[in-house]
Amino acid sequence: MSLLRPTHVLLAASLGLCACAPGDELGATAPDASQEFRCATDNGAAIIGLDSLVLCGNVVVGGITSVDIYSNKLVHLSGSAELGGDVVVAEGGKFERSGNAISFQGEMRKIPDRIAVEPQIAEAAAAKLSNNNAALRVGNASPISSGKLKLSGKTTLRVPAGDYYFDSGIKISGQTTIILEGPARFFVNGTTKFTGTTSTSDGGPYTLEIISVSSSTVTIAGTATAKLHVSAPLAHVKMSGNSTFTGTILGRSVTISGRSRIESGGDASNYDGPCDDGGDSSSGGPPPGTGGDDLPPADGGPHDPDGDDGPPPDGNSGS
Repeated sequence: MSLLRPTHVLLAASLGLCACAPGDELGATAPDASQEFRCATDNGAAIIGLDSLVLCGNVVVGGITSVDIYSNKLVHLSGSAELGGDVVVAEGGKFERSGNAISFQGEMRKIPDRIAVEPQIAEAAAAKLSNNNAALRVGNASPISSGKLKLSGKTTLRVPAGDYYFDSGIKISGQTTIILEGPARFFVNGTTKFTGTTSTSDGGPYTLEIISVSSSTVTIAGTATAKLHVSAPLAHVKMSGNSTFTGTILGRSVTISGRSRIESGGDASNYDGPCDDGGDSSSGGPPPGTGGDDLPPADGGPHDPDGDDGPPPDGNSGS
């Protein structure tokens, strides 16, 4: 079960990525589409790019479990992406596809309402005042310097249960292994980077939750093996290289490239409650479909030739 807490609905700003042509502008967001979204998509979506979701290269999404992907405005697939679930966009959104080897196990469909997600500012503020940061040790030293969690080389970090707050971000590289001793949430104000051969998956029952409350980029790259729930509604989330990811991703924009593999399930937005509380969505199933045939045809949006996944929403380089 996802550790992510229920979130609230707000309007997300629009964003175009250089990796593909942006979709058409949409109308006003429904005032509260959270319940309807989860119920209309059966189980929500494990990967959500609020403004855009781009998959390019030899990305595999699915595998053992079916993984649905969602965007309010734009889903763009290119290269030889392999999808084990549904592609879902909001009414008025756009689906683009280029490449000859894209494989679908699910369907392409629309739902009537867009969603947007509020960053967990209040919970982050509480974690800033009261947290478990002092429990993090590498040998006899703290891995936190000037508000940033920094790990490199061949390092093992054991994380007791609790909330943690990093005011200057996270930078984890080398052959770092993170072992969770209980449910843990990392609140981050700043850039988040997992690179090298970082592992956050030791086979235990817990999944690390990364909660970004800034617009700075979240990066998972290299050959990282990440077991994470990422909630970054203001930020650009980039996954590249030969990364293996288990969990859920929610970002303002999401780009997944290289030979990344995502095996996850559940709802990245994690809206709770029975579907019969959602009024029009009481059936718990998708609304009368506008399946893939009703989605705009692929227009072959340009792919970035130099492999740059595009700038984060605030223009931060992520360094």
